[in-house]
Amino acid sequence: MFSAFSAPSLTDRLRALCLVPLAAFLLAEGYFSAIPWLPAVPRWLFEAVRLLLLAGALGGLLGGGALAWRRRAEVGWAAAAWLGLVAVLALLCGWLLAGMSVPLLLQLPL
Repeated sequence: MFSAFSAPSLTDRLRALCLVPLAAFLLAEGYFSAIPWLPAVPRWLFEAVRLLLLAGALGGLLGGGALAWRRRAEVGWAAAAWLGLVAVLALLCGWLLAGMSVPLLLQLPL
C-alpha cells in the first residue's frame, strides 16, 4: 500500500526548511507592526521575538548547510536556488536579531 511513496529529495527538504526562517521573519514583522498599539512592550515578548529570530537564523543556516553537506551528490540548480533562498532568509533573520540586540551597531555609517 505504501510502496509508491519515495523519500523526499534534497530540493523538497530545502523547500520545507525555507519555512523556518520565513515564519520567524513574518512573526517578527507582525510584532513590529503591533508595537504602536501596545501601551508598553513586555520584556518577555521582546525576548521571545529575539529567540524566534535566533531560531530562524540558526535553523536556516545550520539546517541548510547540513542538508546540502549530507546530500551533496543531489545538489542541482533547483536545490542550489532553494539553498540560496534559505540562506537569504536566515541572514535576514540574523540582521533583524542584530538590530534588536545592538541597535546602535546598525546605525553606524559605513
